[in-house]
Amino acid sequence: MNKRAFLSAYTLLLVVLSGSVAFALDPMGPPTAGLKKGHPSIGIEYFYEEGDLELDNGRAFGYPAESVDMSTRMHMVTALVGYGLSDNWEVFLRIGSGVAGRANGNFNDTIFAGSYSGKLEFDGDSSFVIGAGTKVTFYEQQKLKVGGLIQVSRSEHDSDTRHTYDGDTLNWDTEVSIIEVQCAAGPTYQWSDKVVIYGGPFLSHIDGDVDGKHERTYGSPYRFSYDIDNEYDFGGYIGTLIDLGGNLSCTVEYLHTSNHDAIGTCLLWMY
Repeated sequence: MNKRAFLSAYTLLLVVLSGSVAFALDPMGPPTAGLKKGHPSIGIEYFYEEGDLELDNGRAFGYPAESVDMSTRMHMVTALVGYGLSDNWEVFLRIGSGVAGRANGNFNDTIFAGSYSGKLEFDGDSSFVIGAGTKVTFYEQQKLKVGGLIQVSRSEHDSDTRHTYDGDTLNWDTEVSIIEVQCAAGPTYQWSDKVVIYGGPFLSHIDGDVDGKHERTYGSPYRFSYDIDNEYDFGGYIGTLIDLGGNLSCTVEYLHTSNHDAIGTCLLWMY
């Protein structure tokens, strides 16, 4: 497949798979700087993730609500712009939007006189994310580099949510706001002229809130709210960067923590 055909197929794949910004992990790429001083880069990323989140400090209908354990399946498409501040230090900006995405959770609720069990189902409608980060190379010798990265992102999501309990279902307009921080450190190794292997341990922290509103024909709207608190989650990741020629490269990576599994790819132009 020639380069133009590859680019067309890759772009089509991202359009077909385009989804909401994930409720958790973001892609990271190599943990070392890859740009020379004064050189920019631009790329497009696709990311898919499955995981678990806990919603706590809940309130529904004006009363305290039990916590909810959520299982999530999310897609993400973002644009990535980088710039080399020096040969060993680069910064980058991530921005994206999308539709779709899904999360499900079960709860045991005692907000009324009796005890109710049920579930929450989130179907993503639209979303927006913006983030930034930096990478530094600490050590370099021949084919081996060692470095670290830190990145921060903020995302806003609109969702249609179904709250089902005791055989009844209410539909809600829901807003989700998330802030995430990821830190990673590790090596990159020049496996061959065209292939680089990278990876290492990383730390992720997620914080946010969920607010839902159900409009009634009469009376004030019903409301519910939760905090997203995933505390600190340790994990590891591994990936490869393939040189396609003509300043064009492609990364593929896999990330794993105790709560999440994710895969991602990025098509990157480096000038």
